[in-house]
Amino acid sequence: MSIAPTRRPCSPLLTVAVVLLALVALNPFPALADEVEHPIMKPEKVTENSSCANCGMDRNMWARTRYSFFDSKDTYYTCSINCVAVISAKNNEDPQGVMVALYLEPARVIPAEEAYFVVGSSAPGTMTANSKLAFASEADAAAFAEKKGGKVMRFPEALAIAKQELTGKDSQHGMKEMRHDDTKTAPMPHGQMH
Repeated sequence: MSIAPTRRPCSPLLTVAVVLLALVALNPFPALADEVEHPIMKPEKVTENSSCANCGMDRNMWARTRYSFFDSKDTYYTCSINCVAVISAKNNEDPQGVMVALYLEPARVIPAEEAYFVVGSSAPGTMTANSKLAFASEADAAAFAEKKGGKVMRFPEALAIAKQELTGKDSQHGMKEMRHDDTKTAPMPHGQMH
């Protein structure tokens, strides 16, 4: 008499593990594979001017959305376009010589007038729920917007939206009383960003 081998049912945990491994291997969610870390939790030092002149946040953590600019009063280093808008409103002056970090290349900065911005994507914003992210080319911005939503525009439009948001119910989010000595840093040659 031969004994037929008995087949034991697979454990539910093993079945789930096999399915998850198959999903990871097949990657049916490619948009999740290219997520970028924002804020950067263990940032490299990309700037010596690490504290935002408006809100005090660490600009190395928020390197993907950092800015520098000047006006008749001083030179400023911020974590976001929203903090640029706040300082501009407080000083009642338009920012000059604005430099912006590129969202996908946070160590690289370019003049804001040369950048293309994606506004309102599903990517997290800095100091706002309405993200405003800079890219080096219109093609890069359009490709990002295709994946994450949002509208491609230039700096003046993005800054105007940030300024409009200051009058909303969250207008005080992240703002601190700014004194001249809060924003004083090493002089920055116009057109450079630390």
